[in-house]
Amino acid sequence: MELQGHRGFGKLAPFNSIRGFHLAGLTGLESVEFDIRILADKTIVVSHGPELENTKSTIEDLNWDEVQKIAIDENDLTSDTDGLLGTDFFPGENCKEFSGDSLKLAERLEQWVAEKISQEHQKSGNTNESQLHRIQPSKFSEMLSSIQYIPLFEDVCKVCVSYNLIMNIELKESPFIDEILEKVMAVAKRYDPESKLTRISSFDIPILYTVIKKYPEIPVGSLYNSGIRKEENGITLRNPTPETFLDKLRPGDSVNLCAETIKSEEASKAHEKGVICMAWFPGAPCINEDSAKFKELAELGVKVLCTNRPDIAIRDVISHPRGFGE
Repeated sequence: MELQGHRGFGKLAPFNSIRGFHLAGLTGLESVEFDIRILADKTIVVSHGPELENTKSTIEDLNWDEVQKIAIDENDLTSDTDGLLGTDFFPGENCKEFSGDSLKLAERLEQWVAEKISQEHQKSGNTNESQLHRIQPSKFSEMLSSIQYIPLFEDVCKVCVSYNLIMNIELKESPFIDEILEKVMAVAKRYDPESKLTRISSFDIPILYTVIKKYPEIPVGSLYNSGIRKEENGITLRNPTPETFLDKLRPGDSVNLCAETIKSEEASKAHEKGVICMAWFPGAPCINEDSAKFKELAELGVKVLCTNRPDIAIRDVISHPRGFGE
């Protein structure tokens, strides 16, 4: 199973932050998901939104010189007792001391990176130009404790390519979508000229059709969230996934289904067509992201897991070397 960090490194870093993308690469994730926005001056940035509270404005109304000063909120993990801040990520250690203490966590993670990642780099015996954008161990603690700001897409692209991280780039409906797509692909091609690390996903099907037509070499992901609704009598029902949810998708493309509502028959239909089945968790999921849920998704036939808790997923895949369901 491919592990994908939702908005970078999930809840273990500010969403869509440079820190999150470095952490995803340093800890061995295979891919990351992030959101694209276009500013008033046509600059392309990585952000999900909403970023501006108590105002009717959005970052699309601002220029880059204003947006680059907008800090990204830290995710609250001070009460966490599992995963990266608890016993899951460093088994055998008393890791309660890390909970809510970012400096102690930074020191321990810096040591972990030096032990596990730097050794791997040394074994390879070479460093190509793209790897120059990786974080250096001496800067690691600073990165974990520094304020993170909304980044340029180009800067995110540099970091991802330096770690060979596949980029699942989500494009949202926009009156400027043609311009956005052109600008995104120009940057992606500059740093990933063979398009081995570039995917584009969207809830907006016409956007995907445009990508397939203009850039047939790029795999696309069709996003669906069937959602939950209640009847008048209070019975909870799942909204149906459209019958056409696999239309025009090619082998190697993906159907990206919400982990809260995914059904086995949807995964089976995708598999029959040669389409990859991905499950993704919302930024504030209504179900637990834990080992039991990850295993359940794998048994459904999910091949890509986009999660807010990559630390737990990393532990599970390491303890099952071929990954769940493989």
